[in-house]
Amino acid sequence: MVGFGCLLAASALALHVYVSTRLENYAWSCTRIGDDRFRLDLQVKSLYRIYLANAIATALTPGLAIPWAKVRLARYRLSRLCLLATADLDRHLAEQREQMAAIGQELGDALDLDLGL
Repeated sequence: MVGFGCLLAASALALHVYVSTRLENYAWSCTRIGDDRFRLDLQVKSLYRIYLANAIATALTPGLAIPWAKVRLARYRLSRLCLLATADLDRHLAEQREQMAAIGQELGDALDLDLGL
């Protein structure tokens, strides 16, 4: 009975990892900033191993390994994420600066703040 429970839990984890990996890869592949796009290449087998090791470590250390497990998972995800840029990335920063300056000016006008020094 215990063996069946462990097999069922491992199967449920495998199904969850497969579905979430495919959805995450697809979602990031559809994410674009202008002409630039992202690519996420998570591997189901690697992610399954990470989830399984994290679950075991968390169970053996009454929850003390949760921060370590979260950092480990985030590090793996970020290592597999890349930005496919078609041009210089400084243009995105310039656009953001222009937008923030305009927002600040409009907010100052809307609140009628006069900060003359």
